[in-house]
Amino acid sequence: MEPDEIKRRLRRAWYPFFSRFGKLTEIQEKAIPFVLERRNLLIISPAATGKTEAVMAPLCELFCEEYKNSILLLYISPTRALVNDVARRLNDPMEMMGLPLGRRTGERKEIAEKTRPFLVITTPESFDSMISRTPKLLEDIRAVVIDEVHLIDGTERGDMVRVLLKRLKLLLNGRKILTFALSATVDRPELGARYMDEYEVVIVKKKREINRFFLKDSPETPSMLVKFLAENQFKKCIAFFNSRSLAESFSAKFSLPPFTSNVVVHHGSLSRGMREEAEAFMLSGKAGIICATTTLELGIDIGDIDCIILYRPPPTISSLLQRIGRGNRRRNDQLTAVGIYTNEWEKLLFETFFDCAEKGEFYEKRYRESIATIPQQVFSYLYQKRRTGATRKSIQRIFEDIYSSQDVDRFIEHAIMKGYLRELRMGILYPAEKLENLIRYGKIHSTIKDLSSKEYEIVEAETGRRIGSVFYVPSSFSLGGKTWNLVELDRKNRIAYVRSGEEVESAHLFEGVGFGNYSYELSGVLRRRLFPEVEMNSIPFTIENGEAIVFHLFGPVYGSLLSESIEMEKKIKTKCIDGKVTFSPSPEIITSPSEDALREVIKENIGTLQDVLGAGNFFYNLPEELQVKAIWNSLDMDGFLEYLTTLEFVEYEKEDFMERIEGIMERG
Repeated sequence: MEPDEIKRRLRRAWYPFFSRFGKLTEIQEKAIPFVLERRNLLIISPAATGKTEAVMAPLCELFCEEYKNSILLLYISPTRALVNDVARRLNDPMEMMGLPLGRRTGERKEIAEKTRPFLVITTPESFDSMISRTPKLLEDIRAVVIDEVHLIDGTERGDMVRVLLKRLKLLLNGRKILTFALSATVDRPELGARYMDEYEVVIVKKKREINRFFLKDSPETPSMLVKFLAENQFKKCIAFFNSRSLAESFSAKFSLPPFTSNVVVHHGSLSRGMREEAEAFMLSGKAGIICATTTLELGIDIGDIDCIILYRPPPTISSLLQRIGRGNRRRNDQLTAVGIYTNEWEKLLFETFFDCAEKGEFYEKRYRESIATIPQQVFSYLYQKRRTGATRKSIQRIFEDIYSSQDVDRFIEHAIMKGYLRELRMGILYPAEKLENLIRYGKIHSTIKDLSSKEYEIVEAETGRRIGSVFYVPSSFSLGGKTWNLVELDRKNRIAYVRSGEEVESAHLFEGVGFGNYSYELSGVLRRRLFPEVEMNSIPFTIENGEAIVFHLFGPVYGSLLSESIEMEKKIKTKCIDGKVTFSPSPEIITSPSEDALREVIKENIGTLQDVLGAGNFFYNLPEELQVKAIWNSLDMDGFLEYLTTLEFVEYEKEDFMERIEGIMERG
């Protein structure tokens, strides 16, 4: 379909959505005709190419005349911040079309029984709450859009959305709804089949040259970075950190000319008001640095960004691409990114991640169902059916083609035994006392690990303004890029009243969640950085004093599991260092663990592994064998065992071998 024909077909939506741009982007030209033909779509295109408008404009065109005070479109975004940003982008064009929109998140509930908007923008958790508590609101849905699908796919939240879509179809008595999944970084288009039936894939690949610079961390790092920004006339910058504590501590260090007093902070422990203030500052200001965590990896509009700073490598290549993709969002020129590394291993990771990102090779782990979603969705569904109860058969129906019936049945039996469910006449299941308590406190709609019950809310004493939340409250601390002195600590209600204070050293305020583990398939790419002559499936090793030193680079999680399972099963002494090398009697030993031994090691280390992998709220509601399976799937251990069978070993002279790996084996 030619652009003129698209414009003609968008009789009502063209002017509100596209008149200020003058023409369509490439992804819009490709996707809009499919939407108008009512085809399900997976849309893959870089950030800031107009994916949202490519779907929403034709959907508004298709269904605007059907709107009669009922919700017709559901837009699911992975975070509250992105919900707010999408609402800002869509509000004006939809208002011009006379189509109201509403947000439904834990922070905003802009939907009422009597005034239902045409479009609801929500998170997976609030989608769950709506279908459980007020399912009638969703009875007229015509289309669902899943934004940034790669961020949830293969996680508990992704499988939660898959089950919720099944529940929505059951609610609609099988009536077909259009489904669209949007992403900037997907290297496996088959993921679309997890969220919709027949679908088309629309892809725009846009290679952007990356000007990359690497700098070793030192006490002079902040001043060197600020100097670099000033010399290159970079006015606005995002500095990404892998922890909230680092984002806070560097905000003070970056407050140097010409950015003095122009540094703000953005992370999940800050209140909505504080985050939105930081976003508004960057959007409207002429210069500034925003110190952020993963909260700004997404497409929240904070204006043109000249440079991206990455303090230590992110966990995955797609995460790196998300972060650097925030630079120069409205221009087609080069991206500029600065990677700060603390040791040679991190420098190697940076170089490898950047090379792979430029090639579009992400090495994401293969999809495996997230078992810990089963209890969350069983609980949520039983709340939806609280008046009539639900049979095992009806519960099984919402999990079809996602989970095995054996796993679902095993959980139901376990939940009955533990007092969460009760089975009454003719096998009808209802919530029992423990589940009713979770429902009462709103604890059934989110798979995200709930740390809030242990946190202190930080409130400014004079104004009552909420600043954020922390786990530990010292007498003086930094939060939101400002220093606060403790005035009063209300332990009973877990509120800390504070007032503005003098600058202090950053204190430990937060509890972390799992950072994950890079894919085992990436280990071959990393090995070839130091041994370029070997194949991807080759593992270099050398012999020292009759012992093999095997350079595998599987990472700490896989390396430790291998080492412990071999010791348990074969009674052979091994030692894994940093997930990089394993000392063993012979190299082949590390590729020969049995599945039973690995499962036993996982069982013995469940607590540690669920912390490392960031298992969510309902992990410990599973019986032990399903906890083991949940971790097994999260690590794709089936794929890892297959991968081990493909490996070959290449022996090196000790001196050559040790010289090559010496730098990255230094502890940083």
